[in-house]
Amino acid sequence: RLRFLNTLPRKLPKARLDLLERGLGLNTIGNNEVRFAWLELAVANRYEPAVRSIEQFVTSQGRRKFVRPLIEALAKDSDWGRPIAARIYAKARPLYHSVTTKDLDKLNLGSGG
Repeated sequence: RLRFLNTLPRKLPKARLDLLERGLGLNTIGNNEVRFAWLELAVANRYEPAVRSIEQFVTSQGRRKFVRPLIEALAKDSDWGRPIAARIYAKARPLYHSVTTKDLDKLNLGSGG
């Protein structure tokens, strides 16, 4: 699944993302590597049905290798992703290691973006 997700085009229509999620259960999959690959793809496509999964994922574990790229990708999308990143980061920040917060604080998400 990981190899499959990583070979998909980075831009996909919502219908294809819906099909992938329904077929593979990617928003709730237990393998963190696979779920991370899915969530990266979801963020790149502004896939709203994955927002709840993103929030659950980055607030339930604090691995920098997963958290940082997802929050940064959201923050780069000023219209759609940045408000989501600010909301999630405000909730999750106390849970993270200081090295992770040091990196993510540079995104200036504290005031909502």
